[in-house]
Amino acid sequence: MEHLLPVIRRIVKRGTHTVVDLSESANLYLTARQGEAYEAVVADQMYRESIAAPLAAGAEMLPHLLRSIATGKKVNPVTIVDCGPATAEESLRKLDSLRQVVTVLRYVVVDVNPRLVSKVKTGVVHSSAVPVTILRRRFEELDPSILRQHITGGALLLFGSTGMNYESAELVHLLRKLCFSGMLVSLESLLRDDEVLTRGYESEAVIQFAFAPLSLLGASREQFEFRPSLSEGRVSLEFVAKRRTQLRHPEAPVLQPGDRVRTAFSRRPTLYDHQQEVGRILGSNFNTFVLRNRVAASLGCFL
Repeated sequence: MEHLLPVIRRIVKRGTHTVVDLSESANLYLTARQGEAYEAVVADQMYRESIAAPLAAGAEMLPHLLRSIATGKKVNPVTIVDCGPATAEESLRKLDSLRQVVTVLRYVVVDVNPRLVSKVKTGVVHSSAVPVTILRRRFEELDPSILRQHITGGALLLFGSTGMNYESAELVHLLRKLCFSGMLVSLESLLRDDEVLTRGYESEAVIQFAFAPLSLLGASREQFEFRPSLSEGRVSLEFVAKRRTQLRHPEAPVLQPGDRVRTAFSRRPTLYDHQQEVGRILGSNFNTFVLRNRVAASLGCFL
C-alpha cells in the first residue's frame, strides 16, 4: 500500500448526530500491527466458536461443490485466486482439499494485509510445489486484465466469506467487474440468526482490532465507547465519541459527543437472499450447499 490513510466510505447525518463510515474492509489491514491484531481475533475463543469455525466448515464444502458442477465433465487445471484468506493455515487446508479434485497450476493471494500474505506465501511454498503470486491490492483495484496476467489454465476465484463485508449491491457490482467468462467463483456466508448475530464480536480482541482504523487517524480508546449495533441482518461495529474529537483525515468532520464511527460490519443474509445474490452474479449456473442451516456455500461459473 502506498499510504496508510483509511478510506471514508461515506459521512451521513442521523438525526442530530453524524456517522462516519470507515467500514471498507481494507481499512482493517493496512499495517503489520493490524495484521497482528487480526491474529489475536482469530485466536479468540468466542470468535472461533461463533464465526471462524462455522466458516471453516463451509470452506470444506468447496471440493464437493466443484465435483457437483463438474459432473460428467473433466475439470481443467486451474489457477486459484484467493481473495482475503483468513489465515495461512486455512489457505493450506483449502489448497490441499481442492488439489484432490483439480490440478492447481498456481495460487494467487489477493489481500492488503502484509503480515498475512507473507505467512501464506511461506506456508504454501514450504508445503507444496504450487507457485504462489501475491497481489497486495484492494479488491476494488482489480479487474480481469490484471488477474489474467497471473492466471495459467482455468481460473477459480475464492471470494469466500469476504462478501459478508459488502452490501449486496456492492458485492454484485464488484464481482461482475472482477470476473471474466468461464471463471469459477465461490462465495460463502453465515446465515441470518438475529438471536446470535452479535456473538463473537464482543471480545476485547475484536474491539481492539475494530478500533485500529481510528488509531491510524490519531484517536485513542479513551475518546470513544464501543457500541455494536444490530439492524436488518447485519452487525455494525461502532465507536461513539465521548467528547469533541478531531480525526487526522482531510475529509473527516470534527466529531461531537454522540457522533459515531463505524469501522466494520458483517452482513448475514437469509438462504434465499444468498442465492438471489449469487444468481445476480452467476446467473443460474451455480450450486449451493447448506451446512446445519448456519452456513451457505455456493460455487458456479461466471458467463
